[in-house]
Amino acid sequence: MGSYREILQALHAAPVEFIIGGGVACVLHGIEVDMFLKADLAYESLLPDSEWIDLDGLEVRVINRRRLLAIKLAIQPRARRTPWILSS
Repeated sequence: MGSYREILQALHAAPVEFIIGGGVACVLHGIEVDMFLKADLAYESLLPDSEWIDLDGLEVRVINRRRLLAIKLAIQPRARRTPWILSS
């Protein structure tokens, strides 16, 4: 599998319209979060709340900080399951 840069370059070359969201968008904005996404995240829904950023010379669209925070605050984490413990 290629690096994120190779993937983004391939999408640009296609050309494919896309918006970087979720944990990757958080990392690109310098925000560290643990997310469980359940919100409506269709491209058309995210487009008004996205912005272009330069990623080492590659322009990519990313969900803006305000929308990222709104998505994060609306998330209801799933209950953690008890992990299976295997013994030998």
